[in-house]
Amino acid sequence: MINNISIKTPTEKNMSATIYNFEQAQTSSHPFPEFIFIDTSFLLSSLGPVPEAVKDFPSHTNVQCSNFLDFLKSKAKNGDICLLTSDGVIEEFLHVILKRCVNSKDLSNPVFKAHKEQYMRVERNPVTELLKDHPELIKKHYPILDEYYKRILEVPIAALGADYLGGLNTNAGISDHMCDLINKYQILSGDAHHISIGLLAGIKHFIAIDCDFHRVDDITVYTCLSPKPHKCKVC
Repeated sequence: MINNISIKTPTEKNMSATIYNFEQAQTSSHPFPEFIFIDTSFLLSSLGPVPEAVKDFPSHTNVQCSNFLDFLKSKAKNGDICLLTSDGVIEEFLHVILKRCVNSKDLSNPVFKAHKEQYMRVERNPVTELLKDHPELIKKHYPILDEYYKRILEVPIAALGADYLGGLNTNAGISDHMCDLINKYQILSGDAHHISIGLLAGIKHFIAIDCDFHRVDDITVYTCLSPKPHKCKVC
């Protein structure tokens, strides 16, 4: 097990978590943790499109995230920090990339137009249903998924699986912890699952481009988002 990491004194305390922006984290005086957990949101924001997918492919790359990833790579390769994620994060990342591929390259195809309209009439997700009915699309886009996976491994980053968590490696152990987080902080199950994996491994430092992480007590979040509470754009 990785030893618990104490929370450092923050330069600014916002909501429940301790929040550091990327600029603060890159100062020479910042007490950077030895172990840090990378969330899906950061990977999606920091890894740009692979060459095969550049045309008409929405990468949503954030320059601040991309630069911070380069900073993390340098520290990790020097042995200053250990970058970790989970199998669930990688699964979620690849699923989002696959959906982006389908959205940008397949849903506009006249061949699939009728499929999209039918799925929406029965209130089903058109991308998910299209992939289920046409698995050849997964094969078509797999080279892009494989390229992204290789880029994740090059960071370098290690993925924590449930088997890493020793006596808490049962589904019930992780699920119970996840449900507690959902109930206490009103966060989505995916975010709660990622945080649970990190906390059960003794990691309290996360990199996430997701304001939901800010509501969780006793963790540190590195982000480029404003620490102000998210407000509904409609209400």
